Amino acid sequence: MVPIIIKRVIFLIAIVAFAFTSCQTTDPVGEPEDPVAQEAVEPEMESEPEPEPEAQEEEEFVVTEEIFEETFQAVEEVILELNSLIRAEEYDRWLEYLTDEYVEKYRDPEVLAELSQSGRLQNNGIVLESLFDFFIHVVVPSRANLRLDDLVFIEEDQVEAIMLIRDQRVTVYRLRLIENELGENKWKIEN
Repeated sequence: MVPIIIKRVIFLIAIVAFAFTSCQTTDPVGEPEDPVAQEAVEPEMESEPEPEPEAQEEEEFVVTEEIFEETFQAVEEVILELNSLIRAEEYDRWLEYLTDEYVEKYRDPEVLAELSQSGRLQNNGIVLESLFDFFIHVVVPSRANLRLDDLVFIEEDQVEAIMLIRDQRVTVYRLRLIENELGENKWKIEN
């Protein structure tokens, strides 16, 4: 939990750092391996040779080593907790780690029908009809033993959790830091 003043100081440092490194760009990496993996962020094509600072600022977030390490530790704890509750098939606790947008997407009958067309589900005669079905038949088999090998900041409050699988960087979760009703920040899975 970072107080708002520290967030603003970090933001100002990021702007100053941007001014000195405006020629550098960072392309997010990671390709999802299954339908649950969050999609990698595609780099946007710029029409102008040199974008204005405000346009690039949205694409690149500069983070200090200290913030990176603190965030890495916090996200690693979230992933370990998710592994545990997914292994135990604790659906209600899993829901607490999802953004509203994620829940909405995977409750959508069209999305569930599309996911039901995957080879593994079709071969086993499984048709996803609910978010619970998605949890039991997709999340539990594929998400119970993840680890955090690297972290990519998308924004100050948004990261991609990266796991190395056969020397490939795979985005296993895209997480957003969200303030709950008690004013506490919690990392949640988003689309």
